[in-house]
Amino acid sequence: MRTNKHIALLLAGGKGCRMHQQHPKQFIEIEGDPLIAYTLDAFEQHQEIDAIYVVCDQSWEATVKNIAAQKGMKKFAGCFPSGATSMQSLYNGIVGLEALGYGDQDLVLTHDSVRPLISGTVISNNLSIATQYGNAITGVQSNEAYIVSKDRLHSEGLIEREKLFRAQTPQTFRLKDLLPVLKNRQPEELQQAQSLYTLMTQWGNLPLHIAQGDNYNFKVTVPGDIEMVQALISWRNRNR
Repeated sequence: MRTNKHIALLLAGGKGCRMHQQHPKQFIEIEGDPLIAYTLDAFEQHQEIDAIYVVCDQSWEATVKNIAAQKGMKKFAGCFPSGATSMQSLYNGIVGLEALGYGDQDLVLTHDSVRPLISGTVISNNLSIATQYGNAITGVQSNEAYIVSKDRLHSEGLIEREKLFRAQTPQTFRLKDLLPVLKNRQPEELQQAQSLYTLMTQWGNLPLHIAQGDNYNFKVTVPGDIEMVQALISWRNRNR
C-alpha cells in the first residue's frame, strides 16, 4: 500500500501578456469554462492524485476557489501566492507544501495550468517513472529536424532528432529533492532559470528521467493556441 502523497501543484501566476487579452490566459473561457478548469479536472479525475494546489496571484484566488467549488472538486486543497516569476511562484508553492506538513517522500507534480489538455496517461507516466526512479520530466521525442543557430539567420549545424525531446510538464520530484535546490538559490538564480527542469539539471545533482508526454499536452502561449484548444475541446465534447 502506498504511504506517500501525490500532490499536483498547478502554476497559474502568469499574466499572459502575449495573449493580448484582458484576463490572464489561464482564465480565458473555452466552451463555457476557463482553461484552468480543464487542467484542474484532469488531476481531479486521476485516481492516484491525492491533493491539488494552485499557485496564483492573490487577486485571482477567490476565482480559483469558486471554480473548484462549482465543479465539485474534492481534491482541490488551496492556493499559494504567486511571485514575480514562474520560478519564484514555484518556490512559494514548494515551501508552502513544506509548511503544511507534507513529507520528504511525497511526490509533487508541478504543472503549467495553461496545459489544459493533459491526459490521464501522461499523469500516470509521471507517477510510474517518479515512483521507480525518484523523478520524472515529461518529454516528447522530436519528429522533425532542428536547426542550430546563434544569430537566428545562419545554420551552424545540427543535432540528430533522435537525441532531442521537448520538455513539457508535469515535472515530478520528491519534496526532499526540491526543497534544498530551491532554498539554496539566490533570487537571481531563480529568475534566470527557464523551468524546473533546467533548475534541477543545473543544481539538483541527480539523474533525471523522462516520462512520455504527448503532443496534445501543449502550452497555451499565443492567440493561435487558443484556437487549437477550442477545436480540440469542441471535438472531444462532440465525441463523448
